[in-house]
Amino acid sequence: MCKRLWAVITAAALCLTVSSCGKGGEDRVSDVTAATTADGKKIIKMYAWRIINYKQLYDCINDFNKTNTDYRVELTEYINKYDDPLIRLNTDITSGNLPDILVVDHAMPIGSYLKKGLFADLYEFIDSDPDMERGDFLESIFKAYENNGKLCELIPQFSIETIIGKTSLVGDKQGRLADDFVKLAEAYPDKKMMNGYTTKSSALDMLIRYSYWSFIDKSSGKCSFDSGEFAALLKFCDRFPFEISEDYFENEYLYYDESCELLNGDILFYSGYYIVNFTDLRRIENGMFGEPVTFIGYPGAGGNGSVIKPGAEYAILDNSPNKGGAWAFLRNFYTEEYQDNINDSAVSEFPVRLSSLEILAENAKKGRYSALEKEYEEPTWNQFGKEIKLGLNTDEDNQRAYDLINSAVGTMENDYYVYGIITDESTEYFSGQKPAEEVAKIIQNRVQNYLDENM
Repeated sequence: MCKRLWAVITAAALCLTVSSCGKGGEDRVSDVTAATTADGKKIIKMYAWRIINYKQLYDCINDFNKTNTDYRVELTEYINKYDDPLIRLNTDITSGNLPDILVVDHAMPIGSYLKKGLFADLYEFIDSDPDMERGDFLESIFKAYENNGKLCELIPQFSIETIIGKTSLVGDKQGRLADDFVKLAEAYPDKKMMNGYTTKSSALDMLIRYSYWSFIDKSSGKCSFDSGEFAALLKFCDRFPFEISEDYFENEYLYYDESCELLNGDILFYSGYYIVNFTDLRRIENGMFGEPVTFIGYPGAGGNGSVIKPGAEYAILDNSPNKGGAWAFLRNFYTEEYQDNINDSAVSEFPVRLSSLEILAENAKKGRYSALEKEYEEPTWNQFGKEIKLGLNTDEDNQRAYDLINSAVGTMENDYYVYGIITDESTEYFSGQKPAEEVAKIIQNRVQNYLDENM
């Protein structure tokens, strides 16, 4: 299955190589005319490999199509139509069957898209929009999704994912290298290194997704897996077992046991918790951990090590014949109306508009809103059957959340072909056949060859 998937991604990437035009796409001029509906509306073609937040996107499309007199959005979700959806999507993009809007997914070869200049600069649309300006939004989010000074992706909402540890165990420094994680693990040999059923391969999978851009320069297309940091990452992952015993999954008290370990300080690193609200910091410290924590982040992610996890990502194709229509739809995600209501939706996340974020912070000082009682209540945490009051957020609490958000520069990436090379070669190290440094050099050569051919 993996080999078939890698072959699919390789072919998709080669399609990009053959069909793209020179100078990073700067010389491309589309001769495609925007299609129209029977009643004269211009069709905005939106392509997606798959859709994660179905309801939010479909609601927005339906609302737009009902009210806009000039345009109509038509969505094609490839995973439901084709046997090889990703390669078909790439073929369409590079052969002239262009979308106006692409729903970006991290399985796509984003580095190739950026290098070839396939995405339009969204700053141009924001700067020309009379109802918004760059200063209305979080600078850290814009910076994270820039490429050569151009804003390539629109992120309506996000959460922060990070690695958390008790300050009393890991110290108060944010942003660590792989060697720092190894040293902490060596300092506490009696501790469980990480929560959940983490193995060598799953640890590497997680860490590569969040440190991808620290090893690959999206502007130059050069990689640096032989820098020493990647070998240290492999050595940290090697501290985990090859696989988890079946008894682990048969434990009906698994959640309870892990909660006890976390509270007692028996787990050194905690990952997989999405911070989506200002109140989460109190929930983590006063509830889950029972004492102050440090958001130490993922090794190699940059900044404070914390990673921006977008709730959705959209791009306008630079050679789209209908850029104006594409922006007419996407701008709705940046309006005050949409942004103010993000955290009230089914999936709570941070908005990117500063005024909407400020409303969220102020509400955290009131407590948790009860729809039943129609008033704000002090948030609580259920700790082994006992209700613990978490207290209301203070300005200091909110500032810590702002600092965490503003210092997060890491973004997720999961290019399947690059990941396939890494997982393929890393088994040679995990099985003891080759040292980490040698494996890192092999990965460096293979990934660089791939990037040279496809970026």
